[in-house]
Amino acid sequence: MRRRRYLLTLTLLCTTLCVLAAQEPAAAVRSLVLFSFSPGDSGIPAPQLAECQAGMRQALADRGGYRIEVLGQALAAVDAAALFDRLKALRGTGPQDVTVGGVMIPAAEVGKLLAAEVCIVPWLAAFTSEEEEATAGIRYKVRLKTTFEFFIRAGDLTRETRTVETMGYDVEADRALADAIKTILPQFVYEAGSLLGDERQASILALVNGEVFVDMGWKQGVALGSEFSVKGSAAAESGRSSGRGKALLTASEVTEDVSVGVIAYDDGTLEEGDAVEEIPRLGIELTPYAYAFIPWIPAGPVSAYAGLRVTLAKGVYTLRPFIAVETLVYPFSTYQWWFPLRPFVGAEIRLRLGRVELAALPMIGVEEWFALAPGYTSTFIGFGLRGVVQVALLITRDVKLFLEGGYEYWFGTREGFLAGGGISFKL
Repeated sequence: MRRRRYLLTLTLLCTTLCVLAAQEPAAAVRSLVLFSFSPGDSGIPAPQLAECQAGMRQALADRGGYRIEVLGQALAAVDAAALFDRLKALRGTGPQDVTVGGVMIPAAEVGKLLAAEVCIVPWLAAFTSEEEEATAGIRYKVRLKTTFEFFIRAGDLTRETRTVETMGYDVEADRALADAIKTILPQFVYEAGSLLGDERQASILALVNGEVFVDMGWKQGVALGSEFSVKGSAAAESGRSSGRGKALLTASEVTEDVSVGVIAYDDGTLEEGDAVEEIPRLGIELTPYAYAFIPWIPAGPVSAYAGLRVTLAKGVYTLRPFIAVETLVYPFSTYQWWFPLRPFVGAEIRLRLGRVELAALPMIGVEEWFALAPGYTSTFIGFGLRGVVQVALLITRDVKLFLEGGYEYWFGTREGFLAGGGISFKL
């Protein structure tokens, strides 16, 4: 009986050791230290930056692989530079109390800094607030410049500085400031991702009725109209991709941690788990175009116009505002006396059908002829309404070709049909 117990105990011990040996070692969790967000000399109360700091901490936590600690001390640029020099000098000697810019960091926290893979020091470098007269009254424009100091330990300790600029615009000064602070976070996420190249890879969560659910949301800097390239599982494992990707997605819905993407094109079979990366863009489309104008009255002169349209493409999806400006290119003889200019403002209502897109573009414009020759006077022609229908084809993920047709009416002067086309560049 006793021998049987010994054999059973020995068998269990061997089995446990075999199981432990077969298990893959757990991925090492590295240390990241985030200093408190310093308002610098801006005069902005530190609590107003607290929500942004909490978002920064959460965004870093969502990356995975880091144990994050937030220090209560807040440093500015000169202090951060001095701290970097002290940390380099202390490597190999052990932690001790450090004072930089009147801020004392205890030896225990200096030890955390010395052991950390990454230290981040955020501070507000500049703050301006301006009042602007508008038709509805005074509006406030707030501009912020925020600097992030990254101390990265990869063998030797290195220092990287990134600066971002944000703006808020509102009828209330407090809301303008809040908007400027709110937009710091997505830019921080982008800068941190560009420096810390081990960012957690986003992927496809599910495919439902032609919609693709991606595990990236506004906390990771995604907005309506953001675009994703699907690289595929094989590319994710190797860490390399062709750059083009096997599919292009456009975010039609964005929640805190998940986005819903509409497929623009699909060159392969999408699967759950495929790796996804957001395509970095400014969020505008630049569109040069040309129209032929055919007057409603058959005897009227035919003319041609060329213009440039700038469309907001991020933060919006179906309804996208734009501005445009165009000038007369035929008959060219007009430039002997005048320079015609027509600015427009409008919105496009866009329907996406894969690579093919349909859009309606209502707009309103004004026309002014600026005198170029002596004896001629600049003349305001008047207001006009224009409605255009567009058929576009996505050639690459960055370029679209399109044809447009429509009708325009200029009060008291002329009206007629339009036909033309152009090219759009996603920036």
